Amino acid sequence: MLEVVDPPLDIQKYLTLQGYKEPQDLIIDYPEAIKFDGVKYELDSKTFEVFADDCLRELRGLSGKMDLRPYNVTLINYPAKPRQIKTLRNADIGKLINVDCVVRKVSEIRQEIIWAGYRCAECDSPIQLFKVDKTMRIPPWARRCPQDENHKKIYLDPERCLYRDIQYVTIQDLTAEHGRQPRSINAVVPGIFCDKLTPGNRCKITAKVKVEVDKDNIACIYLECCNVEKAVDDYCDIVVTPEDIEEITKLAAREDIFKALSESINPSIYGYDSIKLALVLQMFGGVTCTFDDGSKQRGDSHVLLCGDPSMAKSQLIRSVYNIVPRGVYASGRSTSGAGLTAAAIKDELDGKWTLEAGAMVLANGGMCIIDELDKMREEDRSALHEAMESQTISFNKAGISEKLETVCSVLAAANPIDGKFIPEQDIIKQIDLPPSLMSRFDLIFSMIDVPNNDIDDSVAQHVLQTRAKATSGEIVRPISIDMMRKYVTYAKTINPIITKESQDYLRSMYKSFRANKESYITVRQLEALERLTESAARIKLRSETTLEDAKMAVQLFKMAMKSVTLSDTMDVSCIYGTSTVRQTNIEKRLYELLKDSPWELRLIRNEIMRGTDFSEKEINQCVFALEKNGKLNIDREQTSIVVSWKV
Repeated sequence: MLEVVDPPLDIQKYLTLQGYKEPQDLIIDYPEAIKFDGVKYELDSKTFEVFADDCLRELRGLSGKMDLRPYNVTLINYPAKPRQIKTLRNADIGKLINVDCVVRKVSEIRQEIIWAGYRCAECDSPIQLFKVDKTMRIPPWARRCPQDENHKKIYLDPERCLYRDIQYVTIQDLTAEHGRQPRSINAVVPGIFCDKLTPGNRCKITAKVKVEVDKDNIACIYLECCNVEKAVDDYCDIVVTPEDIEEITKLAAREDIFKALSESINPSIYGYDSIKLALVLQMFGGVTCTFDDGSKQRGDSHVLLCGDPSMAKSQLIRSVYNIVPRGVYASGRSTSGAGLTAAAIKDELDGKWTLEAGAMVLANGGMCIIDELDKMREEDRSALHEAMESQTISFNKAGISEKLETVCSVLAAANPIDGKFIPEQDIIKQIDLPPSLMSRFDLIFSMIDVPNNDIDDSVAQHVLQTRAKATSGEIVRPISIDMMRKYVTYAKTINPIITKESQDYLRSMYKSFRANKESYITVRQLEALERLTESAARIKLRSETTLEDAKMAVQLFKMAMKSVTLSDTMDVSCIYGTSTVRQTNIEKRLYELLKDSPWELRLIRNEIMRGTDFSEKEINQCVFALEKNGKLNIDREQTSIVVSWKV
């Protein structure tokens, strides 16, 4: 408990040494304050308030100013170990605590009465000011007129009251237990900290734990902030010791480190080596580049998994959610655009509109995992475009104009429209996602359920053995989840530079990918290759990339594209919409052939392919798409497939 043995002498000495002469917001440095023998502390907010009032009283004497009651007192460098909001209980009421948190909602700036001034309603005599609390209780002596005790009526005089600026914010824990929403609590931000926070900010708060009782006598705790420090390290909740760094350095030196990290992602899932490697590279991420004009080039990679049901897509992304140091999980089926980005919410106190952060804003500095992305409404998905590429959200609703940061990587999963992939059709036609959104993903993998005796036997054996091993506790990860989290945290401090050797290789591969004039990649994919190259260098804890890093990035990109095209080619037109002109030409040719009479599908292919570079697959895709749209009729009951144009 704080004890001031000789208040005037000790506090005046402290203030003098700190250089306070003029009235201002008083900043108390905890390590400096406890150096004085007359000042002793305990985690008690009430005694801190007493000490703050004593400091202001002595500061008034030093400065010669008569009234310093409106000034705020800030406590800095308070050494208590940060608490999680979910651990706060009634035993913490009245204590001073530190909390590492993320801001979820911020209100407008308001004025709060801290010293109330009343007058007699009968003779208008002023009554002495008194300090108020949340209940606004009037002390007995302030209910009587100082001139005449028989005067019983008093009223609040707003012009005599002393106020302070405050802001109400909602904060929540940085991390949450698996399957549970992060706990949140309301906090009051006073004075100099007002208008400094926006939704999505991470900060460290020193606060008093207080309690408020509502009309139904239900008590609810809240925090009154004594200090707010913004821009807490993105991975402040992960402690990496010198021993951990030594272990991480040994892991990075292993030749099989990429395989070890990949196999550590949900060992119960068989195979998917390239997909797991992509998820590892995504967790480590690339380097964000900031240019002289303030523009940025993102360093976070986005990955999309799309495929048939029961292919473990959800399990994979949930595994990453459990490993990544900071992740926010959302499901497309139950998530709106506002829930992903930001929403305008009416404040409970005065009905004014306030800004509340969505999943991508809360994931700022980490990863946003979205399951069933295809189930979101089209107008909700459109909110992702700016958030994924520019990593900002321009919010303009209900009179609020704000730009929020969404510096996070996106890992999403989607299913085909018809429930299962059809090999004869383009993937872009089977997933309910626009090309403009799909092009923002650095890597897209399709996961198709194709029967194969050898693979099926291996999968069945692995699944059955995994359940048996899980029961006996024999499943061993090459690298533990805790060490992977520390590995990612430490590697994020390294910003590798792309060497000329890597640049030359990526440039040559970009030119070769662009050689096909009808189907080619864009600059977005070149930037994706840069990010993947930097991620590979980060895993090895290198300050510069190597040719091997660039080759790994290109090889992974090729494997992703070949899986998406449902063939062994690099035809990227099926994703980025560059095949529209070719399909239109095929459709025109089909109409010319079929407008007068039906044709066999085999003869149609031969006729259209004669003298052109159209492939058999492209023609089949166009025919089946036109059938689905109701323009063509296909008769499959005859000895050969007959196609006719519907009139």
